[in-house]
Amino acid sequence: IKEPFPVIAEHSLSSEQNTRLVLFGLNLEISPEDLSAITVQAEDSQQRTFALPVEAISSVPNFPWLTQVTVKLTNELQGVGEVSLSVSLRGVRSNKVPVKLR
Repeated sequence: IKEPFPVIAEHSLSSEQNTRLVLFGLNLEISPEDLSAITVQAEDSQQRTFALPVEAISSVPNFPWLTQVTVKLTNELQGVGEVSLSVSLRGVRSNKVPVKLR
């Protein structure tokens, strides 16, 4: 699927139809059991922030410096348009990445 991403997936393999995004981070020293150490937020053009639930964290095979973070888009993001996503690990925030939603 390419941008703009739907907040609610048109076709889903489960009853939970919210779209998931997979983000990749460099040098995130974190274990999959420590989901509470990482947070993801979306910020819209009006500087409103939305916490995105982190569902999974895993290292990418053969790339020990690359971490995959799976987040779920929440219903409150419907109609927001473009947001800037950022990841925080133990309070240290990443750069912001623009993502278009529909």
